Amino acid sequence: DTSLEMFLKLTLHPTSHSDRINAEISGLYYILADIAAEKERYAEAEGLFENAKKFSQNNNIINSRIAEICHDLTTKGDSLLAVELPDEAKAVYETIFIFHENSENAKNAVAKAVATKNNYINAEKLFAEAVKYEEKKKYQIALKSYNQSKKLHNTKPVREKIFTMQNLIRAEKNPLEFA
Repeated sequence: DTSLEMFLKLTLHPTSHSDRINAEISGLYYILADIAAEKERYAEAEGLFENAKKFSQNNNIINSRIAEICHDLTTKGDSLLAVELPDEAKAVYETIFIFHENSENAKNAVAKAVATKNNYINAEKLFAEAVKYEEKKKYQIALKSYNQSKKLHNTKPVREKIFTMQNLIRAEKNPLEFA
């Protein structure tokens, strides 16, 4: 911060080197922003990138770095979604709005995370419903509910229940085969 403060003080005085001074200030803000982003202090990083832009004659490098950070956030959110953590994925996707408040990609990613979460909730309800039918020995209806649950959230317990229901239905139809 000390060198940044020193360069900022230099801007208060007329000089023929103002372009070089501004470039140094922009570079220092860029470095500070990058450090903040690496530490996942994104709001701070965004403010520092904006300051870097104010002193830069060419914002391409700054904008490229912001795009890279947003891409990394999208990749991280996608990874969280892949391991079935939609709430965490949504939070990561929403971080992109700090840099691009109207990002269509971020809006779509958030919507996908919300839809995935809703699918998981509905799958759990269908699974619970299927268990009740199974307890009542209504295996055909239970199988249908398990299959619907599987379409929303394909998990090992659901697949195991489907396998069990299929066997119970076959056993009811042909008990000698399973004797």
